[in-house]
Amino acid sequence: MQDEGWVVIARISGLGSDFEANMLIARLEAEDIPAVRLPVQAPTTAMGGLVHEPIRILVPQDKEEAANALIDASQEEDVPE
Repeated sequence: MQDEGWVVIARISGLGSDFEANMLIARLEAEDIPAVRLPVQAPTTAMGGLVHEPIRILVPQDKEEAANALIDASQEEDVPE
């Protein structure tokens, strides 16, 4: 998805996705990379079941490379040696 100069850099779903999305946005913003999430709030319950729409994290198109580098570096840190 590309909309008005913003690009999706991550799709997060599953248990803990709300927390994970917020942590990623905090890391991006700490590096002066503006970020938004869609949907804005956590998945809701509809008709007795969870709506499993993934959370999409978007950044301005000109920050895409820096954001992806930050994500790659974060994933390398999480891998045990």
